[in-house]
Amino acid sequence: METVYSKVTFENYLVGVNFAVTGDNGDEWILLWEQVDVILQEGKKTSELYMEAFMILEGKIVLMNQFSKPRL
Repeated sequence: METVYSKVTFENYLVGVNFAVTGDNGDEWILLWEQVDVILQEGKKTSELYMEAFMILEGKIVLMNQFSKPRL
């Protein structure tokens, strides 16, 4: 992660929605929808949308899924 993310700058980070969910099977998740502007090392700027899901077990993150797409 350090190799990739140390070469970009994040600006205008915004969490649009976040909430906790407990599934019928008892699994606990934290869900986030975010947006951010990404400035690449060569100066090119893009905007991204993210959806992240964190599974919580005994108070600790045990699994993370992340999906992203360009913001149009």
